[in-house]
Amino acid sequence: MNGSLIARYIGPGILDRTYVQSATAIAGVTTIDDNHVGSAVYTDLTLGLQPSQYEGLRIYGTIQNLLDHAPPQTPGAIGRTGILDQPGGAIHDQIGRRYTVGVEYKF
Repeated sequence: MNGSLIARYIGPGILDRTYVQSATAIAGVTTIDDNHVGSAVYTDLTLGLQPSQYEGLRIYGTIQNLLDHAPPQTPGAIGRTGILDQPGGAIHDQIGRRYTVGVEYKF
C-alpha cells in the first residue's frame, strides 16, 4: 500500500491593481472598499494498493480538497453601493471535495 498527502497553498492577492483601496470615493480615481483576496490551503489524499499476487494491477482512490475548504470570496460586481460576493477566481478550488476511484492494469 502506498499513499500521499499533498497540501496546495495559494497566497493572498490583489483583486485589481488599477483600483485604489478606499472606504470613500475619490474624485478621478477608481476606488474599491476591499481590494484583497484571501489565501487558501487545499489538501489532497491519495491511497493506492498493488497486490503482489496480481502483477501489473493497481487500485487507487483520491480525495481532492479533503477538508472541503471553500474558496475565498471575491467581488463579482464592484460599485459604491456594495459588492456582490462570489467564490474566488479561476486559481481557487470551485468544486469542493471530490472523489476518484480507479483500477489500472499494465500487461
